[in-house]
Amino acid sequence: MRRLLCMGLLIAGAAQAQDDPHQWLEAVQDEKALAFAATHSQRTEAMLRATPGFEALREGLHEVLASPARLAPVNLHGGLAYNFWRDAAHPRGIWRRTPLAAYRAGKPQWQTVLDLDQLSRDEGEAWNWGSASCQHGVKAPRCMLALSRGGGDAKVFREFDLGRLAFVPGGFTLP
Repeated sequence: MRRLLCMGLLIAGAAQAQDDPHQWLEAVQDEKALAFAATHSQRTEAMLRATPGFEALREGLHEVLASPARLAPVNLHGGLAYNFWRDAAHPRGIWRRTPLAAYRAGKPQWQTVLDLDQLSRDEGEAWNWGSASCQHGVKAPRCMLALSRGGGDAKVFREFDLGRLAFVPGGFTLP
């Protein structure tokens, strides 16, 4: 019975998607979809810019978000604190790490694990950060990194070696 219900929901969902008049917008690299998004972005930006105090708010938010003194939230793994960071020098971002003790002392000693700007140049692909899922309790930990092409919703998964700070040659990849 449960299988029949799931199949029915899948079929209904597929039929509904076919009836969706806006489904063409899901083709994120399509020229028509990009033109539609650009037009609506321009209208929205014009409305926002006309709002009193917009420019001061925009500048203030930019200052906070670009500040090197902003908080660096971390994920902990193997006695190290990992962080994904963007700044003017790294617009695509870097995945970095520091000893946990140094982070807790307020004196992090960041080591770059993966530089997405460099990776993008090396591979001729505009990589954006998604996430990292790492093994725990093993001598040579590896992670599955989720990256997206140009910031799209679709993710590419690639196996990364934390000991070598490199993708695993011939390692697991899910395009």
